[in-house]
Amino acid sequence: MDAVEHTEKPQAQGGGILRPAEPEQLCVASALTPGQPTHRVLNQARPFSGHNAFLCDPALRDGVAGHGGAWGEARLTELGTAVGSEEWQTRANRYPPRLETHDRFGNRRDAAEFHPAYHNLMDLGISSGAAAFAWQPDNFGKKGAHVIRAALMYLMYQLDSGVCCPLTMTFAAVPALRRHQDDPGGYIEHLLQKLISCKYSGKDVPFHSKAGATMGMSMTEKQGGSDVRANMTEGKPVSNFRQSPGDPFHLIGHKWFTSAPMSDAFLTLAQTEKGVSCFIVPRWLPDGSRNAGFSIQRLKDKIGDKSNASSEVEYRHAWGVLLGPQGRGVRTIVEMVVHTRLDCVIGSSALMRLSAQLAAHHASHRAAFGRRLLEQPLMRCVLADLALESEAAMATWLRLGRGLDGSETSFVRIAVAVAKYFVCKRAPLVAYEAMECHGGNGYVDEGPIARLFRQSPLNAIWEGSGNVICLDVLRALRREPESALALMDELQSAVAAADAVSQQLPNCYATMTQALHAELASDPATLEPQARDIVDRLAICLQAAVLLNHGDPKVAKAFLALDELLADDEAAAPTALDDTGSPSNLSRQPYHLPQNWAAQGQPVAWADLTLVEDGSFRLALLDATEAIDLCLLEEAGQLHFLELERAHGNALAREGRYEEASEAYKRALDAVRRSPMYKALFPTERGHIQGAYSREALEENPLQGLSEEEVSTRRSHLVALHLNLSLCGNKAGLHSLARRHADIALGAEPENAKALFRRGQAAAGQSDFEAALQDLQKAAELQPQDRTIRAEIQSVQRGLRAHKEVQKTMFQNVFQPARRSPGTFEGGQG
Repeated sequence: MDAVEHTEKPQAQGGGILRPAEPEQLCVASALTPGQPTHRVLNQARPFSGHNAFLCDPALRDGVAGHGGAWGEARLTELGTAVGSEEWQTRANRYPPRLETHDRFGNRRDAAEFHPAYHNLMDLGISSGAAAFAWQPDNFGKKGAHVIRAALMYLMYQLDSGVCCPLTMTFAAVPALRRHQDDPGGYIEHLLQKLISCKYSGKDVPFHSKAGATMGMSMTEKQGGSDVRANMTEGKPVSNFRQSPGDPFHLIGHKWFTSAPMSDAFLTLAQTEKGVSCFIVPRWLPDGSRNAGFSIQRLKDKIGDKSNASSEVEYRHAWGVLLGPQGRGVRTIVEMVVHTRLDCVIGSSALMRLSAQLAAHHASHRAAFGRRLLEQPLMRCVLADLALESEAAMATWLRLGRGLDGSETSFVRIAVAVAKYFVCKRAPLVAYEAMECHGGNGYVDEGPIARLFRQSPLNAIWEGSGNVICLDVLRALRREPESALALMDELQSAVAAADAVSQQLPNCYATMTQALHAELASDPATLEPQARDIVDRLAICLQAAVLLNHGDPKVAKAFLALDELLADDEAAAPTALDDTGSPSNLSRQPYHLPQNWAAQGQPVAWADLTLVEDGSFRLALLDATEAIDLCLLEEAGQLHFLELERAHGNALAREGRYEEASEAYKRALDAVRRSPMYKALFPTERGHIQGAYSREALEENPLQGLSEEEVSTRRSHLVALHLNLSLCGNKAGLHSLARRHADIALGAEPENAKALFRRGQAAAGQSDFEAALQDLQKAAELQPQDRTIRAEIQSVQRGLRAHKEVQKTMFQNVFQPARRSPGTFEGGQG
């Protein structure tokens, strides 16, 4: 979170500004003066501004430097100052562009007019290098250039997402133009030099008379969408004798989405005699006249950013230049698509970062129930989840930028698609969670979080929606073996680091990567229905690998511990499909510690959250990882954790929040399965526990709609399961803990026969036969028909007689209480 210094200002009152006055005067005035202020405006967060967006992001600074971009820090710092200043924030988004089809004399103009704030932002982004830093002659091919350029785009997206669309298209067009320089008249080369100049002019004039130029994209049509091979726009050569790359064509057709219609030129696709081909269509012709065939029909009314324009256009014999060979249009734009998809990842990551920052900023200034939201344990858990999601996404695009710098073409080609699918789909979930952190204040358009929420789905749709991306990944894996090998090598490179982080636990990351490797080696025809699930797991492993190899070790450790697919060794198998053929559970479920954790004396030092306000945003991850490690690696800690989760579930159930209570119980039962003690038991014993898990947690879920008595029964079932685990472990300390479980259940429901029965069993396990007999006899009174209870009473009575007999014979220090045979659940339940 950013270090923001604020100057205290007089607090405003409803209806006016507070003025000093004596209490008596205020009382009289409030009774007699119309318009008198009714209240003080208190407990509201201040505007989030006055900070440097680069310097306050330690993960970004470390990542840029770690991937070779330290030499761009001065430029990033300069842009970070603008991004964090109130002067630059969100103004352009308040004034959407308007279409002017004609001038006042009736001449065709086809221009989108923008507010001056838009042009100022465009100038800032282009002059900073967000579009062309990596392509400039002094930087091209230099280590870290693409990492710095990506970081510049990351900062710009936090300032205004709308202007980033033309910035991205200008950036992505350059490699396509450089690769195909069959340019008889020098037109393409001239355009290329303007695109990489890092200079901007918003004038609607020919680009050769401007210091710099921007590029737009005009690809999709009504009938095809992402299937550009279905395009119907036709390209006819101006001269039948000139049909080679660089020669002019006339285009006839339409485009359903043309982004940034005020760009100086557009990359577009059209059909020629040889198939889909790529063209450059400028707004102005080389002779300085307007390209009369380029006609804007209307501007789209988007749900997201308002500062930029998206349009529908028609080509009415529009003049264009052939880029690349005829019939190779899709191949011509492949490299361009890689770069635009990369910026989708960067943009969604930036949106996550800003959403998480705004949530933490709000929580640091807003108080509820006697303390700041930032001090509430449950809110800290939410902020920790947002922080982890944000940093994992950022680490991913940093690695992709490094891949561009290192010419890792095969890796970048497929990894960008995998990351684009996953990161862009996570952005709406993060934005929503951040909005919920704001409460009602987040649901009004005056604040920034609503704008971010509306913008969040865009990048998942642009440049290929989810299904398109997943099928593209499968095609790349099948047709480009070098890409598949590069990706799996990247995942494999982190196995040793994951093993070190996992410590005594099984290396679930290694298990998942091995399962993916085997699955991808199967018949490709069988993989398509599971494409989303496969790409989902590839993306999670990629993020884990990047964090393990290049990120903060604490962040990597938390990612492995908190990610559902990586934390559970049984989750490496393919996800089950529902009736529609889609994976039934693709989203990661963030783990939240129970509210009463710290109150139970558990050593969870939630890292000083005041550091979040000072810019150390990663520390919002806190030390929840250590707490979870304690539970997973130590038996006593494990069962203490179960007790806390059960108590958490009880509290929720008492408030009528049955679904949440059910989830708390299920987390406790999941923890049973992951405990080292459980894994050490014999298969028969594990089978008993799994059976209890199935009966108690699945068949009778959810708790919603059950009576309070039935809810109490569910609680006692969980106590019974805990006790069964302790009986299998056959350790006196665990019997003691099981008795405490039963004590808690009986405190809520004194006449719970099952809890009495289980407490009696635990007491017997500790050789406290008299207490055991007392509990069991009371349980028998409540359930007189239960043969199991009667059988246990007889067993305890025999034990009590034997115990007394031993005492009589004075064989002290020799007595050992009879042990139950392994795998036996006395009482026949559990």
